Amino acid sequence: MCKLFLFGTPAIECSGRSQSIRRRKARALLAYLAVTQQGHSREVLATLLWPEYDRQSARADLSRILSSLRKTLGANFFRTDRESVALNGEVDLWVDVLRFSKQLESCRKGTGLDDDCRQKLASAVELYQADFLAGFTLSDCPDFDEWQLLQTEALRRDLGWALEKLAHAHEDRNDLAQSIAYAQRWVRLDPLHEPAQRRLIFLYARNGQQAEAHRQYQVCERLLAEELGVEPQPETRQLYEEIRRGRSPSPSTQPRRPEQEIKFFFSFDGVRIAYATVGEGPPLVMTATFLRHLEYDWQSPIWQHWLSALARNHTLIRYDERGCGLSDWEVSDISFEAWVRDLEGLAEHLGLKRFRLLALSQAGAVAIAYAARHPDKVSHLILHGAYARGRLHREENPRAAEEAQTLLSLTRLGW
Repeated sequence: MCKLFLFGTPAIECSGRSQSIRRRKARALLAYLAVTQQGHSREVLATLLWPEYDRQSARADLSRILSSLRKTLGANFFRTDRESVALNGEVDLWVDVLRFSKQLESCRKGTGLDDDCRQKLASAVELYQADFLAGFTLSDCPDFDEWQLLQTEALRRDLGWALEKLAHAHEDRNDLAQSIAYAQRWVRLDPLHEPAQRRLIFLYARNGQQAEAHRQYQVCERLLAEELGVEPQPETRQLYEEIRRGRSPSPSTQPRRPEQEIKFFFSFDGVRIAYATVGEGPPLVMTATFLRHLEYDWQSPIWQHWLSALARNHTLIRYDERGCGLSDWEVSDISFEAWVRDLEGLAEHLGLKRFRLLALSQAGAVAIAYAARHPDKVSHLILHGAYARGRLHREENPRAAEEAQTLLSLTRLGW
């Protein structure tokens, strides 16, 4: 059995013995294959790790690294042919990052944690001793560095979610010392994340640690002013005022953010579309736009307060556009008509008879088309920063068309 450690500097052990892999790109290759959990063409791997080399030299270096790794880890550690490279699925390989994600995935649903999930999350956060590949970079491989950064950010979001869950779970068990410990780590993960700061302030006060609660609020206030130039949110200030006046805030004064429920449906052409529902009240559908992700947006400091506010008095329904987020990526039809039909499919799947429809930016035209086709279903049409016609169809402006095509080319080349 081999163990691959990717939280922190990458390292691997086989049969309890540390294996020395000196070449940084060999360690990068091993990490990439393990985390993506799939095979890749030699062309892709060569371009990823040797972007400045010509094709022949890059592939030759890849072959040399694979040969070196086989000598260290065993001849059967990889499955390769002339065109592709993958880890051998029959090798008993434990990867800390994959174990972390698997433990969290099994506990994603529901608002509370049973003992089994609490233990799984505690075990998962114990694995997270440092950020993904912390201190490891390939300065000459920008695509690999970008992939590493995206993995790091996603894992940090997952860690924050787990720490929040554990803090609440131990608070429910009246184990305030352990709850505070998880909340402290949640704050250290992102000191500018006000829900974490607020939870820690509340727990200090509930545990009778009034001085710590005052100090934590002052730290929060100073950080927000210095880093963002803003004051604490009203609910944070209200909590502090209660503590300052000697009132012991009860759990009811700290309402918990509701959990969204993510499900899937199949659209008209078999594409799987992910959607999320949260809150109670009349349905409010948020039309999908490009570059959205149901889970990440729900955790994002940019979007979370808006989404929570929208779900306060409504059943908020969001979905990921085809090709984005948790919806299917490999799709043959990415057209305006397909977007409208996806919205129609969502409304039909949920049995929505009449609902409010909210659209931002690109989604405006989709919402307008849907409302025109189904006026009996849309009670309110709310458009923000939207447009009815695309950039190339608004007016006769050659310069605007040239700018649009330039942006498309830059996106395609630099994606």
